[in-house]
Amino acid sequence: MRKFLCFLLCCLAVFSALCPLPSGKAFAAEDLELNIMNWEEYIDEGDDETPSVIDSFIEYYKDKYGKTVTVNYSTQGTNENMYTELNVNKNHYDLVCPSEYMIQKMIKEDMLEPINRTSLNVDVYDSGVSPYIANLFKQITIDGKSLYDYACCYMWGTMGYVYNPLFVDQSDVEHWSAVWNEKYDNKCTIKDSVRDSYVLALGYSYSKQLLELADQWKKGEITAEEYNLQITEIFNKTDYQSLSLALDCLKVLNDSLYGYEVDSGKKDMAAGKIWINFAWSGDAVYALDYAEDPDMVGQSTAELYYTVPLEGSNIFFDGWVMPKGANVELAQEFINFIQRPDIALRNMWYIGYTTSIATEEIFDYLVDEEEGYGYREEDVTLIDGAYFVGEGEDLTEVFPVDLTYLFAREAGDSYVVYTDTLGRQFSAQYPDFDTVNRCTVMRHLSDSELTELNNIWADSKEGTSGTKGLYIAIAIAFGLIVFAAAAIWVDKTGILNRHGKKGYTVVKKEDIY
Repeated sequence: MRKFLCFLLCCLAVFSALCPLPSGKAFAAEDLELNIMNWEEYIDEGDDETPSVIDSFIEYYKDKYGKTVTVNYSTQGTNENMYTELNVNKNHYDLVCPSEYMIQKMIKEDMLEPINRTSLNVDVYDSGVSPYIANLFKQITIDGKSLYDYACCYMWGTMGYVYNPLFVDQSDVEHWSAVWNEKYDNKCTIKDSVRDSYVLALGYSYSKQLLELADQWKKGEITAEEYNLQITEIFNKTDYQSLSLALDCLKVLNDSLYGYEVDSGKKDMAAGKIWINFAWSGDAVYALDYAEDPDMVGQSTAELYYTVPLEGSNIFFDGWVMPKGANVELAQEFINFIQRPDIALRNMWYIGYTTSIATEEIFDYLVDEEEGYGYREEDVTLIDGAYFVGEGEDLTEVFPVDLTYLFAREAGDSYVVYTDTLGRQFSAQYPDFDTVNRCTVMRHLSDSELTELNNIWADSKEGTSGTKGLYIAIAIAFGLIVFAAAAIWVDKTGILNRHGKKGYTVVKKEDIY
């Protein structure tokens, strides 16, 4: 019996070796995990009546595949924090959403999985994304690899000025020089972000050259493509002269700013603490909504506006990418879900930035009678060269915004929205082609270029403000010395203590000791 048991155990051992049991991961095949890292407040988080987009995806996946997905969702505040987190926790994340210049850096450093377009689980995105954005992603290449091969655009926008027209002249904010204008001292904020505020400084430093290029384009002397190519080169300059110009400009600006901010500018504008805020377009939409909402600001509502200066600006994109080791199939399933027009609208409405999806459903939303921003061409009447909606005494003038560049998929397609207000939420979310064409994509900087840029950023904050602070400190110290000397003299002479305060008795020092 003992020999038989030994023989049986040996057989079991051999069988186990030849036919290993499934791993723990295989046993848990029904329990999938998706690890996502995104920006703060950059997805519809739902409310008491509507589930969050994350919960909606979990339900969608369960209905489609009969499997449960656990989504571990985390956020970061900057591209650099995202990058650091990916390097600290390698092979942990399946999906992250950095900006275009950081995506370029990640592609160059071979940190990303390519999009698998042989699979059908990005077909919703590919069929819905704006042709303009898809082509732009194909044109931006790093070492022969394009953004289109590695990223699916999520949201996009511009940078410009939010301003309060009660205190700010519109003609002033048509140029970057506005925040350097003495009229607005201590009433402006800029981004506490080196890449963004460097664009501001270059726009101001090269204002004359940029406006000349814009004029050449308007006159037809150069094409739209040539114009955008030349201003892109200017806004991506990192040579010694450009860095020096930017440093000098930012040093001067440092003394007259209300402050630097990343998120607080939206509410500071609504509160009236500042009059001009250098802002991302999505934050501009939030600021405009917030300022006119009496539930948020009480009776102190304000009608704010947004503009992109005529010199040009930055156009940015945030895209979904898959770090090395990601669950590609599951990650792309999420991309397809979140880029469905109905989900894209939810996110766009919630966060204020512009979805990359440009389908008929999205355009229908823009011209919806109840929730939309404007009117269709068939709803408009041309009277004496101007456009109007309504009839009789209810006539309202409207202005055409041509979005054909963003929505058109075939030659001859036309997508024009007629809005009754320019410079407000709609203009921030859906700029016309003239505005977009004077905006450029920031390229990835080398480590040495980024070091130089960080150095001038640090110097600009310490520069003149540091000097001013030093002067103040010296003045205070001098005052204290004078005060101390006077106190010693007074103490010796006893001039102030001869009679004492009313109701008090003078006590001499020698009487105490």
